[in-house]
Amino acid sequence: AGETGGPDEVAPPPWPLVLRVPQDVAQAWSLVETVFRAAPSAELEASLDALAQRMGLPEKRIWLTRRLQRYHRGDTDADEPVDPQLAFVECDRGADQLRQLRRQLVEKTGLAAPDITGEFEVRFREESSVGSAVVREWMDLLARKAFLPAAHRLLISYDGGVSFLPDPAAAFLNPQWRGDFEMLGRLLGLALWHQVTLDLPVHPHVCELLLNAGEGEEEGVADRWTADQERLKSIDAELFRHKVQWLLENDVASLGFELPFADVLIDAAAASTAPAPAPASALSPAPVPALAPATPPVADGPTAAAEAAAAEAAEAFGELGEAVAPEDVLPGDRRAAEPLKLRPWRPNGAQVALVPGGHDREVSESNKLLFLEKLLEWRLRGSMAGPIAAMREGLHAVVPPAVREEARRMLSPSEVHGLLAGMRDIDVEDWRWNSRLAGGLSAGSQEVRWFWQIVRQWAADGRQDRMQDLLQFATGSRRVPVGGFAQLVGFNGGKHLFTLAKGTHLSAQSLPTSHACICTVDVPPWASFEAAKQKLSSALEVGRGRFDEGHAAGAGRNGDD
Repeated sequence: AGETGGPDEVAPPPWPLVLRVPQDVAQAWSLVETVFRAAPSAELEASLDALAQRMGLPEKRIWLTRRLQRYHRGDTDADEPVDPQLAFVECDRGADQLRQLRRQLVEKTGLAAPDITGEFEVRFREESSVGSAVVREWMDLLARKAFLPAAHRLLISYDGGVSFLPDPAAAFLNPQWRGDFEMLGRLLGLALWHQVTLDLPVHPHVCELLLNAGEGEEEGVADRWTADQERLKSIDAELFRHKVQWLLENDVASLGFELPFADVLIDAAAASTAPAPAPASALSPAPVPALAPATPPVADGPTAAAEAAAAEAAEAFGELGEAVAPEDVLPGDRRAAEPLKLRPWRPNGAQVALVPGGHDREVSESNKLLFLEKLLEWRLRGSMAGPIAAMREGLHAVVPPAVREEARRMLSPSEVHGLLAGMRDIDVEDWRWNSRLAGGLSAGSQEVRWFWQIVRQWAADGRQDRMQDLLQFATGSRRVPVGGFAQLVGFNGGKHLFTLAKGTHLSAQSLPTSHACICTVDVPPWASFEAAKQKLSSALEVGRGRFDEGHAAGAGRNGDD
C-alpha cells in the first residue's frame, strides 16, 4: 500500500487504456475528461494533470483540435445536428489586403462571418482552385500583406522579424485599430482551427496575454519584477541591455543628459523613413521640437493616394504631438471598407509619458527604480492592452473563454506560439526522412535523387527562402508545423506526409505540378540535373503568383487544390 492509501487500495495503471491500442495520450485525456465532467473527483483531476504532463506539443495540438470541435460541433449523435455554416472569401490577390479585410468586417462575411468554424472557402479572383491549401495560402497572404507591413503600424518586431507584437503606436495613429486587431485575432483562431502554421510569428508574450485575459500573473511582487525583466529581455534585448540593465548598474548622473519619465513611442529616425521601427535608442535625450510637416509612413500604392489619406486623417484627428499620454489613444472604433489612413506625426517622432506629467519629471538616482517599473509595465502590458483585448475578442470566435481557460492550464505561452508559428527553419534531412514516394518512384529513381540534391544544395547555400517557397508550393504554407515534417498538415487538417509522385502526365519539358491539399509534388522525367534545377525553380516562381488551374497547365500548379 502507498503512503496515502489503505491496504486494499490499488494504484491506477500508468496507462488508462487496457486494450492493445497505440498510446494516444490526447485520446486518453479526452476519455478521462469526459468521465470527470460527468462525475468530478480529485482523483480524476489528478489523472488529467498527469496525462497533460505526458503530452508533447503535437499531442496537445490534437487535444486542442478535439476540444474545439467538441465545443463547436457538440455531440455527434445529437437528434438534430446543426449543419455548419459556410464562410466565403473572394480575394483579389493583387489588391489591398487590409482593405479587403475591413470590408469583410463591415459586411460580416469571410473572416468576420458569425461562424468561421464551419465550411470556410477561399477563391482568388480569376483563379479556379479551391480547397484547404488555398485557405492556407490566403491566410499567409493576409499575414504578409495586411498585418506585417511596417508601414501599417499594426505589428512591430524588435528581433529582426523573428517575432512580432502589437505596435505601441497603433492605437495612437489608426482610427480603425480595434477592428484591425479583432481581425488579427480571428486569423489566429482560424489558424488553430485548421491547424495551420502562419508566417506571422506572434511573440510568446503576446500569447501569454491572450491566454491570461486580464487575470494577471501569479508571481509575487519580487518575482514579478524579476520575471518582467526576463520578459523584456526576450522581447527587446537591446532596450533591456542599454536602458534597464544600464540604469540598474550605473548612476543616472553619468548619463550626461536629462531623462524624462517617458518612453519612445515613434522613433525619430523611423518617422521620416517609415521602415519597421528599429528598437528605440534606449538612452538618448528627448528630441528637440521641430516645425517640419509630418511625414507618415506610406502604405502600398501611389504616393499621391497615401498623401491624401494622411491629409484626411490629419483633418479628422489632428497631428500626433511629440509628447503624449496613454489616454491620447484614438477610440479606434471606426469601421469602414477604406484603405489605411494613419494620423500623421512630426519628424521628431513622439514619446509617451509613463506617469502623469512624466515629460516634465526627470529620472534621478533616487527614483530610477520607479521609472524602470513603469517602463516595464508600459512595454509589457499598458502599450498593448487595447490591441490585445481586441485580438482576444476576435480569437473568441474560435476559442471561446471556457476553452481558452482550459488551454491556459494545458499550454504554455511558448507552446501556443509554436502551434501558431511552427518552426522557422527547414531541416532537409527531417523533410526527406518524413516523406514518401508514389506512382512508381523509388529512392533510386533519377528524379528523386535530383530533387533532393537540389534541395540539399539550397540548404548548403543558406537559401531557407527557396526551401520555404518549395514548402509553400507543395503545401500552401511556408513554415513547418511543430513536431517537424512528421506533423505536416494537408486536407482538412489531417496529417499528410510530403510526397513525391511520378508525373506520368508530364513531359520532360513540363514544370513540376503540386497537389497542395495532399502535400504532393508530381515530378516530370527530367532530362538532366540542370534541367531539373531550372524547372523546379521556375515552378516555384510561377507558384508564388497564382494558385490556378489554367495558369498551371503550362506552368506548374494543378487546379484541384
